[in-house]
Amino acid sequence: MCLILYSTTSVAFAALTPDHLRRAWDGNPDGFGMAYRVKKKDRVHVEKGLMSLAKAEKAIDALRLLNPVEVALHFRFATHGSAKPRLTHPFETDHGAFIHNGVLSLSSMDLDPAGSDTSTLARMLRGVRPADARVLSEPYRNGSRLLYLAHKPSQTWRKGDWHKTIVPGLVMSQAYSLPELKAYKEPTIGWSKTPYAPWPQDTLPVDSASLMARYRANRVVPLPPMDELTPDDGGFGL
Repeated sequence: MCLILYSTTSVAFAALTPDHLRRAWDGNPDGFGMAYRVKKKDRVHVEKGLMSLAKAEKAIDALRLLNPVEVALHFRFATHGSAKPRLTHPFETDHGAFIHNGVLSLSSMDLDPAGSDTSTLARMLRGVRPADARVLSEPYRNGSRLLYLAHKPSQTWRKGDWHKTIVPGLVMSQAYSLPELKAYKEPTIGWSKTPYAPWPQDTLPVDSASLMARYRANRVVPLPPMDELTPDDGGFGL
């Protein structure tokens, strides 16, 4: 099922101990990757394909020295696709990095046989701007937790039932790997107030261009400008 640990302050990231990371790996041992921003206005950097705990620990220790202000750590448990370095998260897009925990609603015909559910959706969203990617991903989400770290910090978003922790500025995508960190379960963060026409699963297009065309044809109301977003709308903020 995977585990995402997402911190939005350097203090929150520093609070993750070697024991936390070791147990996160033990429950999700099919590869590790991370996306991070060192300073508030920096672009997002991605490091992935780390297939052992020792390599993951080394990468995290090196990152601690940079004192990053925003970090997403992904520990993979392979449900779709094999345990290969290229299928670890995050997946880079033209506008940032895409991370997922759960099982996406993709038909067997849509899935890339050499990939995973997440790599398939990431490929579909590669050239899509973050605000549209937030809406376009919803028909596939199937209760999953999604995180999109955008190069422009104001365009970062997350969706799904995330868990707040006892560490301010730190949330996690599931609580059973590290139950002692859980504070309480957050309400669902989504875009239920943004209407779009229903799309039957067997007619959902696969490539980004046709997905965008279908979305624009069916969209009922325009998305609000990014500066009007609030955390309740699924915008950035904890």
